[in-house]
Amino acid sequence: MKYDFDYLKNLYIEDPKKFKEITGAMIDDVINSAREDQREIYRAKQWRLDHDLSKVHDPIERMNRMVSIFWKGVNEFVTVTKNLDCVVKTTVKEDKASCNIVDFKKKSDD
Repeated sequence: MKYDFDYLKNLYIEDPKKFKEITGAMIDDVINSAREDQREIYRAKQWRLDHDLSKVHDPIERMNRMVSIFWKGVNEFVTVTKNLDCVVKTTVKEDKASCNIVDFKKKSDD
């Protein structure tokens, strides 16, 4: 399902119920196109996002809440990527598997 921005914007204004149905179907399509082992995680994240945003009724406040949630996710991602060697080492120990850990140190750190 593909809809352009103007259509969705106008639909939101004219028929919010239909807008919610269509956007819900669009979200379901994205989740269903994910790998099977990821779908449950995506559904849980979407449920959490819907739950958090359902508390906010003012559109500007809702947008600000969404921006806050977005940046929180970005910061979590950055934290994980900065500590990736710890994550990999922990995962390797738990799985009792071996892997090569690539060192991404700057040349000046040699």
